[in-house]
Amino acid sequence: TSPFSVLGSRFGSGSGGDGEEFKYVSFEPGSSESSSGGMEKLDKLAEALYQRPNLRLEILGGVDGQLDKLALQQQKFDALLQNPEGLETVTTPENEGATEGSHVNNPLKRGFARVKSWIASSKNEEEVVVRADSPIEEEEDATLSPEDMEVTNGELQELAFARGNRIKTYLLSTDKLEVDRLFLTVANTNEETIGSGKAQVDFLLK
Repeated sequence: TSPFSVLGSRFGSGSGGDGEEFKYVSFEPGSSESSSGGMEKLDKLAEALYQRPNLRLEILGGVDGQLDKLALQQQKFDALLQNPEGLETVTTPENEGATEGSHVNNPLKRGFARVKSWIASSKNEEEVVVRADSPIEEEEDATLSPEDMEVTNGELQELAFARGNRIKTYLLSTDKLEVDRLFLTVANTNEETIGSGKAQVDFLLK
């Protein structure tokens, strides 16, 4: 009998007793912090595996290419609002390789003056003066938003790994499982995963 089924039967599974809800742990978008009840699930899973020492567990770290990307973009945007000076050194595909001092069609650079102005006004401080030679002063459509923040496939993979590693570390901390019974892998984070609803870590038994 699968430990998942045992868990479903023992702890009142809401999916016909097959323990479906114990086959994964959900995470907040853009975070390696599990959603409510996640750690409680792991305690029960560790106990079930402890009683079946011949089973091994694959921990598959995953992301939702849409929800997690939006959350990471918002995090980067919020960080820039806290430290707008960082906008001056941001490199994007539009300005990669540009000579020093040149101005290109870079939404981060174009939005620099407006972000500085917004921060100053929101704090009731004197508006920050932008350099006179900046070409962005007359661009009425120059805005900066979370959508302008770049999130790479590598960053999504890092998030997937961080989630899986957090689960592995927690399971080991229960002292019910040996390290050689836990295998950490990362789901594919290419464009095919966008909108997959997989802001979670899945479990597979071996």
